[in-house]
Amino acid sequence: MNPSVRRALLGLFCGSASSVFICSAVGNAGFGLCLGALLGIGQVFAVFDLKTGSAIDRAMTWAAFSLPFWAAINLIWLPVAAGKGQKG
Repeated sequence: MNPSVRRALLGLFCGSASSVFICSAVGNAGFGLCLGALLGIGQVFAVFDLKTGSAIDRAMTWAAFSLPFWAAINLIWLPVAAGKGQKG
């Protein structure tokens, strides 16, 4: 199998599996699943070479990156999308 296809499938699987948390944050299962899958695929291609580093290194790195993603989605994007931006 082509390495790029294998990486994309890996990202799709991991992103879809973790999209349960995104679905609860955005309140829409379809949008959360698509967003999780796209983030998973993007993460695999953008950040890591699968031939180097261990799986635990990659997991800890993305655990550290998850806090800024959570803050951006829940504290900035969702309130702005709902029209509750800061007024003043």
